[in-house]
Amino acid sequence: MAGVFISYRRADSQTWADRLADSLILRFGGGLIWRDVDDIPAGEPWPTEIRKALAAADAVLVLIGPDWLGNRRLTERRDVLRHEIQTALGSKASVVPLLVGGAGIPEPAKLPRAIRSLATLAKHQGVTLRDGWHWRDDVNVLLAELRRIVGNRRHGEPLKRLYEKLGQFQSDYFSVLAKPAQALDIARQTLQLLDDQTPHYPHEPILQIVRGYTYKNEAMALRDLNDPAGFEQSLVRAEAVFRAMRAETEVHTAAAYNGLGSVEILRGRMQPGKVWIKRALRLWPDYPEALQDLQTVESHVAAGGRRRRRRSSFAQRA
Repeated sequence: MAGVFISYRRADSQTWADRLADSLILRFGGGLIWRDVDDIPAGEPWPTEIRKALAAADAVLVLIGPDWLGNRRLTERRDVLRHEIQTALGSKASVVPLLVGGAGIPEPAKLPRAIRSLATLAKHQGVTLRDGWHWRDDVNVLLAELRRIVGNRRHGEPLKRLYEKLGQFQSDYFSVLAKPAQALDIARQTLQLLDDQTPHYPHEPILQIVRGYTYKNEAMALRDLNDPAGFEQSLVRAEAVFRAMRAETEVHTAAAYNGLGSVEILRGRMQPGKVWIKRALRLWPDYPEALQDLQTVESHVAAGGRRRRRRSSFAQRA
């Protein structure tokens, strides 16, 4: 049952939707996140699946990118995105507009009457997701709002009790490894528990690690049950969790490296500062602050080289 429905126009905000989904799945689990690109079973009529997902959603995130209004498809009554937004606005779900890619709040007059209230929501309750270093901070703001929305509609276990249950599931899983059907059932019970509880603890890294390894356990059971497609799907999910964790960890490490570089620069030690900044960029090549600091250091070093050459030339003439 979807807790969070992500509504977006692929031509406008596919990249941000994918990145956001990775962040949300890491914390809330795939069972609570719904996107039409991934979650409509083959052969199913997508309008029916969308209606089911919207009816089950606690929150609907409407991504508004720079070209959201550009092709005017929202004016068409049969437009899928318009249908999603209109259904969401008339449902019990909390609708949260998300501005991405530098997009501004849409003007109400440019929206069809059926979804015009979205502009008011964007103005008063919308969240802006900025690129670069700000992305994580802005997602954390969104997570706090989703924790309130989704968490309040689910009973939360005390964290200590939750760890005890997860530990018992892990012990039970390894005790029945020779019986893959039972092992698979335990792995899926573990994932269900994580889906129910992680909205209360979206920043607990241990729960994220447990999720990744539980997908791996699910894959092992499916392998032993001769289900190659299911085996690969579970491995992909495990890999996605660990990749998302690695990316977020590297962002923090890159910030630390760049900070050390900045300290060295303030001491006038440009070369050691440059070494730290380059270490930051190896982890996060698009880190805006590190790129700017590197440019500053290289300009300073180049200017120093020119001054030394001028002094050397003057000394030779003297």
